[in-house]
Amino acid sequence: MKKTLMLVLLACLILGSCNKYDEGPSLSLRSKTHRLCGTWSLSEIYINNLLQPAGTPSSWEIKTNGSCTRTSTDAYSQAETTISGTWAFNNDKTIVDITWEIPSLSMTIIENWTVLRLKEKELWLEASLYGNIIQNRLTQ
Repeated sequence: MKKTLMLVLLACLILGSCNKYDEGPSLSLRSKTHRLCGTWSLSEIYINNLLQPAGTPSSWEIKTNGSCTRTSTDAYSQAETTISGTWAFNNDKTIVDITWEIPSLSMTIIENWTVLRLKEKELWLEASLYGNIIQNRLTQ
């Protein structure tokens, strides 16, 4: 009985210490790619650690084929703007590199988002953009 208890405690200790993302999860049976892919709604945005008031509704669609879209709705005109791009994890899957193509402006934007939390229904990403630390908290 003591051996079984020790093995269970040891397994919990080992599995609990293998957390890749600061904010979790500690353990998941789904791959990081499958947890990342899907349609996400922006629920909170922090700029320099300050929660911002609700603004423009935004959704992100991340697909397993490496493509992605971000759709924003203007709060006043209700006009939707969608940009498309590609995404990829870095080697250790702690950073999502996204390249957005904006044909109307003949522009390409590259963003490197650090994954803070990657759960089945919750995604927290953080990046240094335009001199600010931006943290997007998204939900499915």
